[in-house]
Amino acid sequence: MQILPGWAVLPTQTARIAGSEGADAKRPEVEKELKQVILIMSENAPLRKSVERKQVQILAMKLLTMPGPTAAEGYLTYSQRIAKEKGLPVEYKGPPEKRTIHQQPFSMIQLEETTDGTRQYISQYVTTRGQALLQFLLISPDEDGLKTLEPLIHSVQFTAAKPAKKPAAKKAVTKPKSN
Repeated sequence: MQILPGWAVLPTQTARIAGSEGADAKRPEVEKELKQVILIMSENAPLRKSVERKQVQILAMKLLTMPGPTAAEGYLTYSQRIAKEKGLPVEYKGPPEKRTIHQQPFSMIQLEETTDGTRQYISQYVTTRGQALLQFLLISPDEDGLKTLEPLIHSVQFTAAKPAKKPAAKKAVTKPKSN
C-alpha cells in the first residue's frame, strides 16, 4: 500500500478505531476474534483535532475457520445491522459493493460517523486472506477529502507469504572419550 509522505503513524495501542463501539458483539463468522491494528496513519496537522484530519486505518481479525466467498460482504452487512440495533452514531450509505483491486476481491461500503459532534466520512473496504478478515478504513472530515484517499486503496497489493525458515538443526556435541 502506498504510504503518504508527511503523514504521521499513530501508536496503535492508544488510537480509537472507527466504528469500534459495537466491536464486542458476537458475529456469525467472527465469534471469538483476535483483532489487531496493523496501521493507523493520519495527516500531520497538529493544530487540528483528530476528527478533523484524514486518516487511514488497517485492522485484521483472525477467524476461527476459513471464510467463505461472502465473508467480507457478510461482515459489512452484519456491522450495518448491529449499528442500527445499537443506535450507534453511524449512517451507512447503501449496501456493500463488490470491488476487485489487483485480483483481490473486496466488499466496500460508504458510511458517515459522528464523533464528538463532528461528522466523518468513511470508505470501509473488507477482504479476507487465509483465516484473516482485513479492513481498510479511509476516513476524512469531508467528502472531497475522502475522494483524495481513494488512490491509496487502489495501491494495495498482496504478495504471497514467504515460507517460514526452519531453525538450523543443532549438531550433536560429542565429548571426547577419556582413557
